[in-house]
Amino acid sequence: MTLANGQLRSKSGYLPTEVLSTIFQECLELDKLDCTIPDPHQAPLVLTWVCRLWRSIALNTHRLWAGVMFIREASRVDDSTRLLELWMERSGALPFGVRFANIMREGELVLSLTGRLEENSPQTDGLKTFIDTLLKCRKRWRVLEIVLPEISLAAPLLQAITQDTQVLEYVCISLQYLDLNEEPSIYDFSGNRSLKSVRLITPLVLPLSSGNEAFINLTILELHFCASIQDVLTWIDMAPNLTHLLVRFFMTGARRVPPSARRDRPLPFLTSLELTCFAANPDADDPGLLLDMLELPELTELEIELSHLFDSLDWPHAKNLLVRSGASLLSLSISGTPMSDRDVVECLRLSPELESFKCEIMTDEILRALTPRLVSESGEAGSVPTLEERMATDSTTDGKSIDNDQTTNNPDSGSGDASKYIAMCPNFEFFEASDVDGCSLQVLYEMMSSRCDEVYQDIQGYVDMSSVWPTPQEFKTLQSIVLPCDPLYSTLSHPLILEGLERTMYF
Repeated sequence: MTLANGQLRSKSGYLPTEVLSTIFQECLELDKLDCTIPDPHQAPLVLTWVCRLWRSIALNTHRLWAGVMFIREASRVDDSTRLLELWMERSGALPFGVRFANIMREGELVLSLTGRLEENSPQTDGLKTFIDTLLKCRKRWRVLEIVLPEISLAAPLLQAITQDTQVLEYVCISLQYLDLNEEPSIYDFSGNRSLKSVRLITPLVLPLSSGNEAFINLTILELHFCASIQDVLTWIDMAPNLTHLLVRFFMTGARRVPPSARRDRPLPFLTSLELTCFAANPDADDPGLLLDMLELPELTELEIELSHLFDSLDWPHAKNLLVRSGASLLSLSISGTPMSDRDVVECLRLSPELESFKCEIMTDEILRALTPRLVSESGEAGSVPTLEERMATDSTTDGKSIDNDQTTNNPDSGSGDASKYIAMCPNFEFFEASDVDGCSLQVLYEMMSSRCDEVYQDIQGYVDMSSVWPTPQEFKTLQSIVLPCDPLYSTLSHPLILEGLERTMYF
């Protein structure tokens, strides 16, 4: 195939215009939202400068111009506005996507809790012009993602979403100015039933509760700097088909959930839940209350990070969620929660298909639960014991030394027969702990030896290897282990141990 006068030519003749148009579309470097960054050396702009024919085809292939992403400094907003007009014109009547990421100047704060921008500053004037231009195609918005200094600039865009955006699927509004004590602006988004993904990185925007399931197509919801559990419930009550929910609380107020709103909320399709808390008020609700009101039968990924902001002798909310939902997790991450070891182990027992487990503080009790155990003759093979049953078994075996060679050679030991063992989370592949100073090296070594193919032998002088039960290959599923190590003081700080563990572990 050769190039003649700007036209691709094959042995059978020149390629049809339709084929060239398709080739042009394949040249686009699109992001995950089908938007492209304007670049004079990349498609679609470079295609318009080759020859008259290519320019004509590129300008008439509207899909080349259906999505644009701007990464510009604040001082160059005017350039972005001109490019936006160009893309809007050349995209024809197609649904249109716009992403606008504001690049911070040196010394400029990413977030501000106090100061607003000057109303008539050059920066705000440029942004207002950009927004006015963007509003001209609001009926065609497919993707709208924008970072703005404050809520007043976002107001026209949010108002447009409530009225004229019938093909809008993805919305992300991020504000640099966060007044956590200011009353949020409430918008009625219920008329936009095409929404599939919403990300709000601000506490100053809330939907008007419609009293019905308005967002039937909404599957992804991310609420950052969320001020209260009640704000989350407002969204959930209108979005019954969520598959992904991320909530990052910044609860500095004292807005509590009224007793009348404390009811079960089934989300039958939700598979991923991430719950994080960065700030708390003693008068605000514990984030565990949100878990108590959810029923998630398809949940496979659960991540909880409470930053040690809540003190409690018992925090059973995650365990109760799994029991109530009947869900079996593939991934579990727990950090900064007041969960007891007993409840953590129970979460593991309720998730027999678990593949990934992250826990901030690792203890002997949790490690023992993850270590396969030989089933007694009277035990029921294949069933995972409860914590009480496991503790009873451990009490009869603790302190008993088993000769490793004799056990390995003894056919009755079960070392090659997986049916004679009970293993919690038999598909366990990834393990991470942020703090291992609360557990003993001996118990940690026993767990690793039973779940890993190879553990460096030079640490045998620091552990009792005779107490390690030989386990079948089927249980050696761990592929990655991530542990912290303080060179000055740690359970794993000895140089020989560090050298050995580096073969199979990441720090």
